[in-house]
Amino acid sequence: MPLTFHSSLYFVAVTIFTVGYGDIYPSSTEGQVIVVVLFIVTVVTIPSKTSELLRLMKLQSKYRRVSYKPTKNPHVIVSGSIGPLSLTSLVTELFHEDHQPAICSQAVLIQNFDPTSETRAIIDNYSDQITYLAGQVLDSDDLMRGTSHHAAACILLANKNSQNAVDDDFKNILNALSIKKNVYNINKDDKTAKEQSNFNMRIIMQILKPESVFLYYSSLNLSELND
Repeated sequence: MPLTFHSSLYFVAVTIFTVGYGDIYPSSTEGQVIVVVLFIVTVVTIPSKTSELLRLMKLQSKYRRVSYKPTKNPHVIVSGSIGPLSLTSLVTELFHEDHQPAICSQAVLIQNFDPTSETRAIIDNYSDQITYLAGQVLDSDDLMRGTSHHAAACILLANKNSQNAVDDDFKNILNALSIKKNVYNINKDDKTAKEQSNFNMRIIMQILKPESVFLYYSSLNLSELND
């Protein structure tokens, strides 16, 4: 019995959404083959399109699209626990007029969220010197956006008011190891990087627990003097 358009649409909908009431079903061989193909196409197509949709939604933030544009002056990567107070203290010292521009004139902040209003106000005051990237230092693509393989150093800040200092230290150590590994992998075949002596990323990390320092160096299999 031929189906009307709305009946066919109803059948496709309940089939795709796996409801399957059974009130309409294919009885011919051709119809059953078509339903099988419909199932396969649905299973393959919907997950990939959903992932693409989520990726595009993630890119809605301008901070997830922007990349740092290198200059002739050195820059540092800043991540970890960046609050308004710690950021203010950092940039005040980092960009102090008594310092030579050759030390560091640019900072790239990497955080896994868009900046708060307080942080954005600070960034606006240093708009020519600070670039904010929404991303993760555990993600090699986000590190590439920050041109981390040519950075003079990476600064990892800690939350001094943390209720769980050990976990915060572990997180910063994991971030430090990830950054050093990614920078090493990028620079290992880059002759320019070797000549610039930034083959091994310099890490400046705030540690809350003294014992975490030994954990970090043991993870690197290096002594403190070799890092």
